[in-house]
Amino acid sequence: MAEKRSNPGDFADARRKIRAPVAAVLASSVVVFGVSILAVSRRTTWHVQKDLTHADNNVASSAENASARLCAEVFAPRTTAVIAVDRSLIRELTEVLRPVPDDSLSTLLHALPVFGPEVTIESEALGHNVRVVELILDSESAGRHFGGALPLCRTRYGARFPVVDSPISPSQGAAQAHPGQALATLASIGLPMSTAIYPEANLVASLGAVRQDLCANFSLDGEIYWDAVALCLLVPPAASWRNKFADELTFDALAVELVNRGLTDSACLGIHRLIALTVLMRMDECTEILSDDARNLARKALRQAIDLITANQFPDGHWNSKWALASVGPESALSERPTHGVWDLVATGHHLEWLVLLPRDLAPPLTVFRNATSWLYKFLQERSRDADWLRKWYCPVSHGVRVLRVLAIGDPKESSNNPPEQSTVPN
Repeated sequence: MAEKRSNPGDFADARRKIRAPVAAVLASSVVVFGVSILAVSRRTTWHVQKDLTHADNNVASSAENASARLCAEVFAPRTTAVIAVDRSLIRELTEVLRPVPDDSLSTLLHALPVFGPEVTIESEALGHNVRVVELILDSESAGRHFGGALPLCRTRYGARFPVVDSPISPSQGAAQAHPGQALATLASIGLPMSTAIYPEANLVASLGAVRQDLCANFSLDGEIYWDAVALCLLVPPAASWRNKFADELTFDALAVELVNRGLTDSACLGIHRLIALTVLMRMDECTEILSDDARNLARKALRQAIDLITANQFPDGHWNSKWALASVGPESALSERPTHGVWDLVATGHHLEWLVLLPRDLAPPLTVFRNATSWLYKFLQERSRDADWLRKWYCPVSHGVRVLRVLAIGDPKESSNNPPEQSTVPN
């Protein structure tokens, strides 16, 4: 039997039959893709996998109002106005610290407690002044301002600020210097967790997403001091929270870890450990988040630190980088000849910042405050005309200025009507 040959025209007809539905599918895909592009061109809200600070942690729905009230109470100083000075110097120093276009994120985070959440910065890239908090929380604007680097990124559990040397931050100018530094600072100046953030150009969430990421990923290892402050400010009145593994973490465990760390374990000569422990104690005064045992342990640790720095304060009022050493002997804190350098400024300003928060039954004698404040004022007065030096050492200078605004009352001879500040915010 002869083999039947196919007609070439049959193949052409088959190809046309196949092409028609394929073309229709492709056309519909293009339409859908185009609609998708239009959709993501607008900022959309995303939801993180779990809300670890509300549904999983029994934090009341009114937590935001409570948090703002508690933060104000935590940072209300217990010791104020211990010396009388010409406060015009403090105002001049404050103006030197006003944000400038090339400030890094870390510098801006130190500026916020000095000037408050309404402070602005001139952005050459944006072509106008912008609030610092808006710049930090809007990746599109921040990317332009910081030369492409983003200070905020989306994570599985919310959002996070990159840390210096982190691979997710191509420019260190847009990275926080310590884990939790940004969130702790923003919470301490009273920024609500409902504040909008834009970790990607087309996505919007709230600052609470950063809190959620912290709760999900926090552990008691590594550098925990700013994270600890943020947790103290943002989790209460609840006394615990759960991480991404559903493990319950408590403020009791945090207190024990802070107490057991070495005296100089943290940044800035170890003093941020004492700041975190003090904030924890102050929050516990406002709303009980510690057991009796943990509370007593924390108080004992602070009392030991207070006794140590009282013994190791130099006669002129300052502390140096060896403040945590024994108070007697050839290697004691007082064995060195005073240098009156920048590390003396770091130690003195940082110590005063947590000491002013202590209740009077725990705080050192007022002479400790007076002598330290007097030394700090004179030290900054001597350098007040060197703006470059003040900007170079922005961190310790900003700490010093903040405590001077609390501890130095205006001289009676001064005609200024500017009273001392009524709050201090460790940073």
